[in-house]
Amino acid sequence: MTWTYYVDPDLRIVFILEFHGFSFSELPALYQTIFADPLYRQGMDICFDLRQVNFTDKDKYDFKFLSTLSSTINSDVDQRLGECKLAVTVNTAEDYKLIHQWLVTLRMTSSPVERHLFQDYSTAREWLGVPEGYEIKYP
Repeated sequence: MTWTYYVDPDLRIVFILEFHGFSFSELPALYQTIFADPLYRQGMDICFDLRQVNFTDKDKYDFKFLSTLSSTINSDVDQRLGECKLAVTVNTAEDYKLIHQWLVTLRMTSSPVERHLFQDYSTAREWLGVPEGYEIKYP
């Protein structure tokens, strides 16, 4: 497992912290874990923090791969997420380019999820309405 998460039912946000290596193939397991959490409710916003990630197999993540991934995984996931905001924060320009390609493939769907990519974590938190000084309580 290369991630941990925290569900805040009062803010209606799921905070996800990814670290070490990351593979897009891990996303289904991550989402299934969150959907099974008793505190999770459809429509909660999602805050992905990918600033500590080293993307594995980066060379295979081209637009075609990401498009296929989006069509196989995200149609079901997006319906289960419902209408919400999803913020993704990355650390490097190279990671920004990779995640941006993935998000572009998701724009070609009828997803109810509004996604934005950030390089500044505080801006992502502000976009989601996280109060200033809020402390995330990861397990």
